[in-house]
Amino acid sequence: MLAWCSVRLDGIQTDEQRQQTLTELLALQLDDGGWSTAGFLTDWKGLARGDGKPLNTKTSDGYGTGLNMVIARELGVPADDARLRRGVKWIHANQRASGKWFTQSPVNDAGNLISNVGSAYVILALQACGELPGWPFSPTKPAKIPALKAAPPNTTSETDHFWYRLAPDGPYVDSQRDNKAFGFGEGKIFLSEDNCRTWAHSATFSDAENITFSCILKNGNIVFATREKLFLSTDNLKTHRPITVKDRSGRDYLPHTPVNPDQPGWYFHPLDGEHTWDVKGKEMLVWGNYCNVTGGPVPVIIYYSTDSGQTVKIAYAFGQNPHFQQKGAAPGPLLGDATNPLIARHIHGLVYNPVENAFYTCTGDIDRGNGNECHWLRGTYDALADTWDWMVLVSVNSDSRFKSGGMNFVDGRLYWVADANGPKVGAQHDRGVFTCAPEDIANKAAHKLLYNLEFESANMIVQDGVMLAALYAPASTSTCGFVYSPDMGKTWAQYDLKEFGPRSGCRFHKKNSDGWFRVDLRKGWIDRGEVLFIKPKP
Repeated sequence: MLAWCSVRLDGIQTDEQRQQTLTELLALQLDDGGWSTAGFLTDWKGLARGDGKPLNTKTSDGYGTGLNMVIARELGVPADDARLRRGVKWIHANQRASGKWFTQSPVNDAGNLISNVGSAYVILALQACGELPGWPFSPTKPAKIPALKAAPPNTTSETDHFWYRLAPDGPYVDSQRDNKAFGFGEGKIFLSEDNCRTWAHSATFSDAENITFSCILKNGNIVFATREKLFLSTDNLKTHRPITVKDRSGRDYLPHTPVNPDQPGWYFHPLDGEHTWDVKGKEMLVWGNYCNVTGGPVPVIIYYSTDSGQTVKIAYAFGQNPHFQQKGAAPGPLLGDATNPLIARHIHGLVYNPVENAFYTCTGDIDRGNGNECHWLRGTYDALADTWDWMVLVSVNSDSRFKSGGMNFVDGRLYWVADANGPKVGAQHDRGVFTCAPEDIANKAAHKLLYNLEFESANMIVQDGVMLAALYAPASTSTCGFVYSPDMGKTWAQYDLKEFGPRSGCRFHKKNSDGWFRVDLRKGWIDRGEVLFIKPKP
């Protein structure tokens, strides 16, 4: 209920606390598509039935199903989400002859009057999911975001500094490189060789809607992933094969078996967009997973490949974060590296500095009583030994400039944008666009503030002197905000592309051969929305 209230009242929960609540509630969905009221009350201290019987946590009911679906919609889950559609099916199948939906009182069987409130929540859930008219709640925050589009595809708008347009109708454009683009949709994967004008290559891929990552390599190979499976195509999508990741001992690294098959977690999903670098004349693919925000808990991992995706290995594995583990799992090994005391929720970004021949990564998120989750690490790779050496540079609370996803190196100098937690209106937080020499990252006195954008921003790209960053819709006063510098931070402009509705830009890709950056527009924080292209003016 706190998460629901916080959609309208600031200061009750942070966006990340809301997202964690949502993740935990959705994970309690039962096999029949409904939820049990007792199932999400088991953490209440002293809650027990008066007759000594165990709480009934495995029977779906109207109150649990309706309330969870309403909260999910309020917190940004789209009405066509597979979990909510399963909930709708449960509702249609379980209405009683009285017109109500039964809910057993969690603590006794005296009348089960909770069925009355439960039936009201079921009606709200049907309205929220478009099954009935009259959804009564106004979209005062980004929880109820329609799939808005500013203009017909290929229609270009402009600011003083850049042109912008949505991706054309067709496949969802997941990544780009030079003149190529990889997309997916309607049970297929696609490859364009003319910047999305046409899609010359395609193949059937039944799990296309669950693709969370893709990367086009220099030799034309394409690495792409669903939530927990990784694939490689070496022939323009004519064929593709699964990739089994190798751990640091050379053994197969296999995803865990989820308690809920619909919640396998995001093993390979990144928040940033650039993942390949020329390392001493050889291309390396290196990325980390932005996970534990939806879809179930998974370990936090940095992956790498030195052979164009033919093999993928683990460069670094974070420890076992007690907060992000499967609920209801049988006793056994926790998710994460048991030998590593350093924990994180997920990886915000990873970048390479050719001057040092070193990689840098930043993690999140907030501290939850088990140690800091926000770290900066520096890693160097020994190609001859095929080994990594990592050192922790910073380990702090997330309410600081060190929480970042928008990391870039230009001529050996580090540039980043801060994603510090905190309310979007209120006390000033340690945010902005910063720069420093990489050896000074831990020394705040050596940092230079280039622009105080005031709000959270976890993505920024720097190319050809242009600096482009996004403002996160749930954490800023902008609807769909971007900050822009055409001259490496000497001057700045801030734009709000309100016509797109509440959206957050992430996964920035370098300009294609026509000069357009590619940007994900996400609903709220993470749910996929549209793809935006931005082209700097000369």
